[in-house]
Amino acid sequence: APAEDEITAWVDRLREIACPSLIIHAGRDVVTSPRNTLPIERGIRGAKGILWEDVAHVVAGKEQKVRFAQTLFDWLAAN
Repeated sequence: APAEDEITAWVDRLREIACPSLIIHAGRDVVTSPRNTLPIERGIRGAKGILWEDVAHVVAGKEQKVRFAQTLFDWLAAN
């Protein structure tokens, strides 16, 4: 596991990102849960975060894929 100072340095580097960023938090993700993705959203200035409580690590099934595509296209159109 990385040392805490390595994680802090990585999170601090997020401030260097200057482009629009969309972070989708998957509420049922046991691999990269919102506990891991919320610091990414908070670290990137102006990032937009969306919590999908019903999604796991992989966007699966037609309904979730359509939802993902629509969310992405809407975000891209606005940015």
